[in-house]
Amino acid sequence: MKPPIQQAKKHLLQHLRTASPEVKEIVYPCLPQDIGDYRRALELVEVQAEFNRRGVKAILKTASRSGKISPDIIIATAKDVASGKLDERFRDDS
Repeated sequence: MKPPIQQAKKHLLQHLRTASPEVKEIVYPCLPQDIGDYRRALELVEVQAEFNRRGVKAILKTASRSGKISPDIIIATAKDVASGKLDERFRDDS
C-alpha cells in the first residue's frame, strides 16, 4: 500500500486528467483526518506543474463520510451552544 500522500497525489491527478478541458476548478472533498495529506500532495512540484499546465484550480474542502461539505463558518447563539445543538450539528456531519 502506498503512503497516504502518494495515495492523495494519485487521486488528485486522476481526477485532473479525466476532467474535460472546460473545467477550471475542481473541488476535492476530504475527510478531516485526510486533508493534511491532500494539502501536502497538492504542494508537490509535479502536482502543481500539472494543475498549472491545465489551468485548473484545486480546492480542498473538509467533508463528512457521507460526502457533505462542511461549512467554512458556523454561526450559533450561546443558547444553541449551551443546549448542545452545536454538538448535534457536528455529530450529524461525521
